[in-house]
Amino acid sequence: MTAADERWIWVSLPQATFAVVTKNGRVVDAAPIAQWLIGKDEREVAKYLRGKGAVFVPLDPFVPPRTPGDETEDRTRRAG
Repeated sequence: MTAADERWIWVSLPQATFAVVTKNGRVVDAAPIAQWLIGKDEREVAKYLRGKGAVFVPLDPFVPPRTPGDETEDRTRRAG
């Protein structure tokens, strides 16, 4: 599974906030509190959670974090 195939969705409910990962219309990964969603149709999950007061926000694809030394190296290369 590549990042291009996946969609990460932030879910906020009155009692919990978590992320789910969907692929081809199915939930394929979720936070421990939402493990029961894995394998279910994303539209059915959304309908159910919306009825419980959920708010959904699509998340940007994962971009690996930079290590602290990367910024210094970049500045050095530009300055030199």
